[in-house]
Parts: sequence; C-alpha cells; structure tokens
Amino acid sequence: MEYRRRRRPVRAARRRGRGSGSFAGTLFCIVLLAAAIVYLIGVSSAGTWVAKNVVAPVFKTLGIAQPETETLAGDAPARDGAEGLAAPVTKTLRMPARTYYLLQMGVYANAENAEKQAAALQELGAGGYIYQDAGKYRVLAACYLNAESITQVRTRLSGEGLESTSFPLEQTATEWIVTASESQMEALSAALTQLGALPDTLYNLMYSFDREKKTVSAGKEALSGTLTALQAAYGDLRAAVDGQSDNADALLRCMAEILEQLGALASFEGEDSTAFTAKLKYAQLAAADAICRFAANMSA
Repeated sequence: MEYRRRRRPVRAARRRGRGSGSFAGTLFCIVLLAAAIVYLIGVSSAGTWVAKNVVAPVFKTLGIAQPETETLAGDAPARDGAEGLAAPVTKTLRMPARTYYLLQMGVYANAENAEKQAAALQELGAGGYIYQDAGKYRVLAACYLNAESITQVRTRLSGEGLESTSFPLEQTATEWIVTASESQMEALSAALTQLGALPDTLYNLMYSFDREKKTVSAGKEALSGTLTALQAAYGDLRAAVDGQSDNADALLRCMAEILEQLGALASFEGEDSTAFTAKLKYAQLAAADAICRFAANMSA
C-alpha cells in the first residue's frame, strides 16, 4: 500500500571508436539540443508526446539511456490534480482492549471427551465450542460481554445442579499505523469497525432469539443485515489491499473465518430453534476467538 519510488542509475554511453573533431562537436551539440528540448517542452501539454516520440528516439540513436522512474511491484503511484486521486495518508487505526466472559462447562486433556460434551451441549441449545488452550480442551456454552451477565447465568445453572466456570478471553489493545490511499484507509477502517461491533451484535441476536422465542426464519432475517454488512466490508477490503500487506491479509483471513460461520447460519434449513440457537452461540464464540487471535497477532 505504501507508495515508493526508486530511480535507476543512468547507464554510461556506449564507447565508440575515435572519430573526427567535427563529429564529436556535432554529437555534443545534438545532446545539448535534446536536453534543451526536454527542458522547454517539459511544462507544455505536448511535452509527454514529444519526449516519447522525438527526444527519446534521439537519445536511443545516440546510444544514451535516459533516467527511468520505476514503481515497485504492488505499489500504486499517488496522483493529484486533474486525475483526482489523493496522495497516500498515514493514520493510526485502533482496536480497543476488552474481555469476553465464556461460560465453560468442562475442560479435558482428551479431545474426544471434549467433543462428546460439546455435542451433548449443542443438543440442549448451547454453543458447544471447543477452545484449545495450552494442551487443554475447554468446552464452552456461550459468550457474555460482562461479568454480571455470566454470574447470573452461572447462579441459575448452579440452582439446576449444573457446575460451570467463567473463563475470561482477553482481546489485546492494538494500534495499527497505516500508510495507504484514502480508499484503502476507508476499507481498512470499515473492516475494523465491523469486526469490533460483531460480538455485541451476535450477542444481542442470541439474547433476543432466546428471550423472545423467535422462529428460525425470524432469526435468519435478523442476521441477514449483519451478514450483508460484513460481506461488503470484506469485499471492499479485499479489492483495496489483497496481497499488498501481511497485516491486511491477516484481517481478511479473520473476517473470512467468521463469514464461514455466519454463512452456515444463513443457510440453516428447517425450523429447529434449539439447533439454530446452538449454532448462533457457536458462531458468536468462534467470532470472539478469531478476533482475539487476530488482535494478539497484531500486537505481537
């Protein structure tokens, strides 16, 4: 995304055999004349055409290479004025620190045992998301945005004879200093904004779906706006910066991982509300996990 230029050194003129003083003087005059033409026409509207079709052939005939300006691969030259493209700008994009409170129903050293409990939880309408942590497999039921909410849920579960734990998942504060065009900057900023709001949006969808006992069709309709906005931000970002920055590509991978989960929700078939809410909780947990991994990698 950065705009950089470098200049190739002027190659020396090819050596020629000795000639008469008259030829040397003529050669010198021609070079001076060509240089004068470059100077005089450089500011005129016809300058580019003349330099390309008149001056350049003169230099080529004389065996002299003109200085060239090279744009590095992957860079886009900044333009201004009549061409309407602004020069690159530098801004600091940020992701704030925050904590997600994950409802943990079990922790295992064996992946198979964790998968069994995850499947059992999903049959009851819980997320059943498996989070790998230092050789352990944590089975998670849902993701909450504050300590008060998860405390209330754990108290209710305890009254029903179910033991649970609050597992905090930390999102590292990240600052991303970017030099890019205005369009690239807008795409990056929009993507980070969508990503930052997503866990809250999915939580509200999950909460309203369960509390209001919505149908699957209503749940999918409520999800459609969020999915469309995230898809648009992903498409704009990919078009603007794909392959030009490792950090931007990491953001694209994070968004693609989340879009895969939301796409599965959007294509959910049938009206089994228990299965749908389980997938919704799973998608929210997966999104929080993906965002935290992205933030950790960025800060590192």
